[in-house]
Amino acid sequence: MSHIKNFLRAYRKKTHITQFDIAFLLELDNNSRLSRYESGERTPGLDVMLAYHLLFDVPVTTLFAYHRNTMRKRLLSVIPQLIEMLKAQESTANVASRMVELEAVLARLKEPAHEN
Repeated sequence: MSHIKNFLRAYRKKTHITQFDIAFLLELDNNSRLSRYESGERTPGLDVMLAYHLLFDVPVTTLFAYHRNTMRKRLLSVIPQLIEMLKAQESTANVASRMVELEAVLARLKEPAHEN
């Protein structure tokens, strides 16, 4: 089983809020799921991610920085492939618009601010 690297436990531990407290707030039967999320054994759903974001005022991208960086690298790798596929298609306004958007995303992802 691969572990899902995250900072859920680290940010929760900076406060006095317990897994029990969060389980109560999310109306979970117990905190065992939260323990598995925090240890990286399971991937939390959107509700849990947003709860940690709101409770600890930490962006989801910070809580899951490793995955954010992995996805950024993946997109930097595959966006050019998609652009090349689109270039081979019949030139339409829709295809041109998609290429412009993808080029903009690619440029943004290459910016130093998006490397962290």
